[in-house]
Amino acid sequence: MENNNVSLTGLSEGRIIPKKEKICFGFGILANVIITGIVGLYLTDYYINKIQIRYELFIIAQVIFLFWNALNDIFFAYIADRTKHRLGRRIPYIRYGAPLFAASFIFFWFPLPGSAPGDLNSGQTLKFIQLLIGLLFYDTMLTIVILSLVALPPEMSESTTERTSIGIYTLIFTLIGGITILVVPIIMSLGLEIFRISILILAAIATLAYLILSYGVKERFELHEKEFSEKYNILTEIKIAFKNKSFISFLIFNFCVVFTLNLSANFTPFYTTIFGLEEAWATVVLVSFYTGYV
Repeated sequence: MENNNVSLTGLSEGRIIPKKEKICFGFGILANVIITGIVGLYLTDYYINKIQIRYELFIIAQVIFLFWNALNDIFFAYIADRTKHRLGRRIPYIRYGAPLFAASFIFFWFPLPGSAPGDLNSGQTLKFIQLLIGLLFYDTMLTIVILSLVALPPEMSESTTERTSIGIYTLIFTLIGGITILVVPIIMSLGLEIFRISILILAAIATLAYLILSYGVKERFELHEKEFSEKYNILTEIKIAFKNKSFISFLIFNFCVVFTLNLSANFTPFYTTIFGLEEAWATVVLVSFYTGYV
């Protein structure tokens, strides 16, 4: 049986992941790139230049969002690791969370009635409420779905060789998702109504991709049968983590990488405004940025 095949020795020992499962995992990466890429690249520009929310309200919403973002990862990881479900402890959150994640993505781009999009002097309260609710809803679902996604490879096989081999599929589907993102400025230049229709289509594609992953990838229950000790509550585990020097080193490195990427991504669309270019030219800027990122 293919599922019982075992690679050589040492860290390479473990189940050989079928190619079909690796491709299904890649579909999850595709969905991830589509949703997070569009939000990361276009949300700031959209709310500042298209919806015209006041800067101070935008900043307040972002600050509240940052505090929520810092807290929910810890709590969800604690809950997910202790989940007992017939599908595993990662797949259920991806399968049932995907439609809600897509809904949170859609919520950003369709103005609330009475919010007067494009008018800097009207509807500011509704614009702020929509942005804040959208950020909290989106980040909650992002944590639930994507944290489960990135934690999935160790549940698929013990073999570090097999986990590493998933990387080529991750790269391929990341590039495919990136191509989708790069055409968004061209779509936006055709009008906001067409852009919003494209958002609905992309949300449906992302949901389908997550579902393909959830039905095509199998967790190995024997890899997480060991019960967690009840004496380790969430506060104890946080203390233990921050005593780990390797964890602290990675935390600093990851902060610098994420901060740089997000700062670059969020403000890339503004180059078209600063230099007086047409929106379609943002694709050229994005291709340059995306090439460097890859």
